[in-house]
Amino acid sequence: MSEYTNFVSIDVSKAKLDYYDFVSGHSQYKNGIDGFRHIVKGMPDNCCVVMEATGSYHHLLASYL
Repeated sequence: MSEYTNFVSIDVSKAKLDYYDFVSGHSQYKNGIDGFRHIVKGMPDNCCVVMEATGSYHHLLASYL
């Protein structure tokens, strides 16, 4: 079992992603490929991503990650 050194929280809605980690704090992105790229680019190493699944809006992000 991996031991994560960082945790990322993402609240998913139809239009936006509210991103939070302890290093950079809160950011908001569009729920789409461009937003996914921004999230991954700024994501800390060795992190566990936790997201709130709202309906089916989280499926693309989960697949992308």
